[in-house]
Amino acid sequence: MGTLLRPTAFSHRYLCGFLAALMACGPALPLAAQERQPSGPSAAIGAAQDAPVGDTTLLADPAVAPADLNLRYTLPNACVVVAARPAQIFRSPMLELMPIEVMQAAAQQEFNVDVLTLDQVVISAAPPIQGPPTYAVYGEFSAPAKLHSAQLERNTEEAEFAGRTYRRSPGAMEPSVYQPNDRGVLLTPDATLRQLVSADTPPLGPLAAEVAAAAKTDDLFAVVDVETLRPLINMGLAQVEAPPELHALLDLPNLVKRAELRVNLSNPGVTELVATANSADDAQAIVDIVDGLKDQVRQKVAEQTAKLAASGDPVQRAQGRYMQRMTAHWDEALQLQVDGDRLIVFRVDPSESGADAQLVYIATIGILVALLLPAVQAAREAARRNVSVNNMKQIMLALLNYHDSRRSFPAQANYDADGKPLLSWRVHILPYLEQQALYAKFHLDEPWDSEHNKQLIPLMPEVYLDPSSPLDASQGRTHYLGVAGDGYAFATSGKGNSLRQFRDGTSNTIAVVQVNDEQAVPWTKPADYAPPEGNPLADWGRDLHPGGFNVAFSDGSVQYISNFIDPDLFRSLLTIAGGEVVNGF
Repeated sequence: MGTLLRPTAFSHRYLCGFLAALMACGPALPLAAQERQPSGPSAAIGAAQDAPVGDTTLLADPAVAPADLNLRYTLPNACVVVAARPAQIFRSPMLELMPIEVMQAAAQQEFNVDVLTLDQVVISAAPPIQGPPTYAVYGEFSAPAKLHSAQLERNTEEAEFAGRTYRRSPGAMEPSVYQPNDRGVLLTPDATLRQLVSADTPPLGPLAAEVAAAAKTDDLFAVVDVETLRPLINMGLAQVEAPPELHALLDLPNLVKRAELRVNLSNPGVTELVATANSADDAQAIVDIVDGLKDQVRQKVAEQTAKLAASGDPVQRAQGRYMQRMTAHWDEALQLQVDGDRLIVFRVDPSESGADAQLVYIATIGILVALLLPAVQAAREAARRNVSVNNMKQIMLALLNYHDSRRSFPAQANYDADGKPLLSWRVHILPYLEQQALYAKFHLDEPWDSEHNKQLIPLMPEVYLDPSSPLDASQGRTHYLGVAGDGYAFATSGKGNSLRQFRDGTSNTIAVVQVNDEQAVPWTKPADYAPPEGNPLADWGRDLHPGGFNVAFSDGSVQYISNFIDPDLFRSLLTIAGGEVVNGF
């Protein structure tokens, strides 16, 4: 039977906050200046926590060397490990143009920590091969730090483990927050936390051991076990409709075994991206693929420049010459270097100078932006999903208040004397969403699409709109549908169901589901989710949120459901009195 992931409604802001400190420097990378790496024992920044907000004079002393990376809380089976030294990066002269004071003040206000004393961050992730995916984020400060957030307090509960109190997340995939010492913060799902913080220190996994050996002073070092991720990568690529000329790129995951990224902005270390192939032959195959793509680019540029050269406009002819010159320059500068099974995709050595080095720097920026973009998108998606969760919580609170007042949930709609549905339950809970004025405008004895009532469709409250959708509230289409039909939360005739009829338990019965744009309906229309026969997810369509969707249970809780949930398990969660036994709830 499939696995149901049920994380609680939980703010991702504190998790994204640590990552934001790393990503903030991305746009200014071209201005990076190289200065010698400091040496000497690590020193604490004594008064960092007591400094006035916005004071950036307490940056790490450039005369001290970075402490060894603390890899104690790295997943042993990690397929991705990223180690960064934010405080060290902040010393780079390129950050003089960044709003450091604003970032520092925001972090102190939101999380009660000074990001300028964040010495190191180690992120590890394990794939869903022998169970669900998991991750761990460990941050270590140079001065005592106590992470605190009002949002964190509201969405976690106090618990104790290994002699320390911490904030436990009720969700299976949401991070609990544990401070193993006065300077460290660990964010990871609770089950993973208990494994990492056990009395027996788990041995370092192969990737963590590699990071320990390789990332001595680097600002950032990342290693990806492509071989382990290969099945998942290929599964994703199978859904991509690539043009024929790019089909060769789809073979790259099968040729690459590992990838390493090293970035140095605050010290004279090398910045490089290196891929390790399965063998020397596969390394050469990668070179052949890249060279073939470059040949295609040269051919297309030649065709375009020929057209420009034939133009009677001297400016267009000049544009053609410029395209030829830049294509030749990039072709020479961006060459894969092969050493056995290793390929150097790009390499920046501070000792190099001249135009070629500058071009490589620019190429480095492009690749780094491409690497950071998914992290930025993931943070934005986490924020949007959190808003969707809050929307559904408000809807469920309104439904429960309606039940307290009327002794039952609303039916799917109110009905006329002939049994014809008129207006959706979403209209009838408006007074419980602080929308009494809007509710009073409806003619309750008329259908949703009457001349009067249809004029109110553009006035849909924002709470009925999923923030990940490009739709606007004024379009009046909602993504939140009740589970409607005989034996489900919303009755389709007469009076609504009482909670006493939910014999499967309110915490085991889904009342409202979040759907995509294609399934969104006019919010006043009595149209909802009627589970079909067979697979209840057969016509679910594409996702608004990657990998799954939100559902609201009848007790008011909101959870995230994986697309890979077993259909029978999902159906058992939809019925109010089916008598099914649901494990884990």
